[in-house]
Amino acid sequence: EPVFRRPLLKSLRGLETLRLTAVHCRHELLWIPPGADLAGTAAAAYLAWGESQGFHQRTTCAARQPWYNLAVQPTAQIVLPKGVWRRHVAPLLDDGLLVDQQLYQVILPPDAPLAATAALLNSAWFALQCELQGRLNFGAGVLWLAAYELGQIFLPDPRRLAAAQVDELTAAFTALTARPLLPTEDELAQADRMRLDTAVFDSLNFTA
Repeated sequence: EPVFRRPLLKSLRGLETLRLTAVHCRHELLWIPPGADLAGTAAAAYLAWGESQGFHQRTTCAARQPWYNLAVQPTAQIVLPKGVWRRHVAPLLDDGLLVDQQLYQVILPPDAPLAATAALLNSAWFALQCELQGRLNFGAGVLWLAAYELGQIFLPDPRRLAAAQVDELTAAFTALTARPLLPTEDELAQADRMRLDTAVFDSLNFTA
């Protein structure tokens, strides 16, 4: 039943936009609200099938009460991939979109400007630091970023930037959300992408 299903974002692979909604989710998650009456539902039959397969006895599921119950996730506004292949992206999430454990949820303080923060996380400066901090695994292809490695990356605090800087970062990022993303080699040469990077570099007081 639709009431027991929620869109789930498992990966950023193949996605070509910096603003994600439910239509970009290729998977669904079984989501049973606490106290839901499952009598006579297809969800109840599905759970019974799962128990017949022994899923409820697996370590992770057995630790839950009931075994199929998932903890409520915080509402993330931006996601970062744990593994980077050819693109560094940090898209915005539609409200309430659930994500899988292969993505990091970025949850901002209430006073942090969302689009300006997204601009910082989608900049060439951030991508460069990810390349320096991360590790190459899986045949020296995928760049793997642990949480502590992301925590070592330096970015300006968007709450401390001047209003004009926040406005420019916001405008630059908003422009990028209006078009499909390109491969990195082509993306960095686009005028709107260069505008975003220039705004980030200016906030860091970098010279040309």
